[in-house]
Amino acid sequence: SVVSIISNIIYLCKYNVLSSGTLGFYKNLKKKNSTLLTTPEKEDLYQFAYSSSPYFPEFIFEVSSHGISKNRIRELPINIAALTNISQDHLDYHKTIENYKNTKFKLFTKFLINKGVAILNDNVEGINSLKRELFKNEKKVISYGKKISDVNCTVFTKGKIRVKIYKKYHLIKYNIVSKFELENLSCSIACCLAIGINITKMKKIFHKIKKIEGRMELAGCLYNGSKIYVDYAHTPDALKNVLNSNIYNKKKPDLVFGCGGDRDKSKRIKMGRIANDFSNKIYITDDNPRKENPKIIRKNILAGCKKGIEIEGRKDAIKKAIYNLKSNSILIIAGKGHEKKQIFFNKSTPFDDVKIAKFFINKINQNA
Repeated sequence: SVVSIISNIIYLCKYNVLSSGTLGFYKNLKKKNSTLLTTPEKEDLYQFAYSSSPYFPEFIFEVSSHGISKNRIRELPINIAALTNISQDHLDYHKTIENYKNTKFKLFTKFLINKGVAILNDNVEGINSLKRELFKNEKKVISYGKKISDVNCTVFTKGKIRVKIYKKYHLIKYNIVSKFELENLSCSIACCLAIGINITKMKKIFHKIKKIEGRMELAGCLYNGSKIYVDYAHTPDALKNVLNSNIYNKKKPDLVFGCGGDRDKSKRIKMGRIANDFSNKIYITDDNPRKENPKIIRKNILAGCKKGIEIEGRKDAIKKAIYNLKSNSILIIAGKGHEKKQIFFNKSTPFDDVKIAKFFINKINQNA
């Protein structure tokens, strides 16, 4: 999300930009190729970053904890590095949250160039110790995420955001529905300030920024006023944020989700408990089971989710959830977001949550 917002700001401010991440390789917001990894191998990153130089001086890319651990970003001169969050993810690889955090911190202590700029989320536990280490090494820090931070965004009125930059306040036109989107926007603005784009330029273009594929993407609305969203939330923290942000007048959203196979198993029961606490109707189904037995994955989730309804096929779960939606309700289809395939064992089959949701939405509306 942050890579996409930064890329939009740079391009809309009339500069050329390359970007890479979960969604693929992009040149001036146009997709050029897909990526199998969030952070591709060093050779692929290097080739894409420098293939159009000097006409594309800005290269924005996602760095995963795997990418750091496997040294995929070696010898890339990182001028600005940003930390979005530390939440339970990839513990199948890192084993502990402390190992995961230390790996992410290496982006700043090992790979950020001398006198580079670190953009840090003040909501991350242990962030002050990282700040102290960076200050010792003459690296500039721009903080965001709290009232006391250098950059902080808050909702002013519907469609307007108040942006604090150091001690000055600015109003911008931008539609936001959740706390985590405010954090992403704060991080993106801080990064763009570090690049050298001032807030006066940015203020003129925020209303033109495109919504991000698979991130609270509106699949459609039913004739009865209900809305169906697709989101990539696949960690406990992300799921809680998405659900919390869609509770209106004490009315909780409905939810379709599962958990990936061959990944951190400990998060399944946690996500089940979060779903149970912050959702209305819950449909437990398959995500990407990979080589695991999908029934066991669903059982792991259901252990923490008494309200959960188990539905084996993801398409069937989406169908039932949409057909059961009450008037003026919200349904979140979580976990896969922008993904266009579902993985069972070594076989990938076409699967697009948005397309499937749209199919059933249109069918219901046509028959209403």
